[in-house]
Amino acid sequence: MSAVTPTKTTTATKRRRVMPSNDGSGSATVGELLFAQHEAANAAAVAAIAKDAPPELVIPTDVGEAEARLSAVKADPKWRDEYLAGNQRHAKELRELQAAVDKAKNTRVDMAVTGQLYDGIQPSGHLAAVGGAQYLKSMGLGEAEVRQGITGAPVSAEEHAAAVATKTRLLENPDFVAKYMGGDAEAKRTMTRLNILVTAGPARSGA
Repeated sequence: MSAVTPTKTTTATKRRRVMPSNDGSGSATVGELLFAQHEAANAAAVAAIAKDAPPELVIPTDVGEAEARLSAVKADPKWRDEYLAGNQRHAKELRELQAAVDKAKNTRVDMAVTGQLYDGIQPSGHLAAVGGAQYLKSMGLGEAEVRQGITGAPVSAEEHAAAVATKTRLLENPDFVAKYMGGDAEAKRTMTRLNILVTAGPARSGA
């Protein structure tokens, strides 16, 4: 009895075995077809989302860069129109940019009031702010007055008008002028407070 030589299964043979025949043998099942369709649909959806999704928001941590971006988006008519139309991405960017700017500015003011310096190179104007804060504190001004003095933030129209009127009245008073010119501490403190408010100017209506 002669030995039976095993036949070698080639790739072509395997392919022929899984190819559908006329009677349906070897064809994919309904379940396999549905699964393949589901996978193809998922892949197409993922590709579409990846293509259409806007890039992730990147909010600068540097106050200068955040201020520059904030100014740029506000000046962009297309961006502004989309924001006013309710674009949530723009609303989030505006909110986070403003928060970054406010946080950085508040940090600088806090450091100036307390006389703290940054490590390495000092940001523009920081040394002047520290010196100004120390000078105002040496005159006996409170923290709120020192903050007002180094930030120069506008005050209410009523407060500004009152400061202008008071300064004018005091400078027309010979006794006060004599004390002020003579270096009286209280007179100098009073005039410094008034100068801070007058220089700050009134806030614009609706600001």
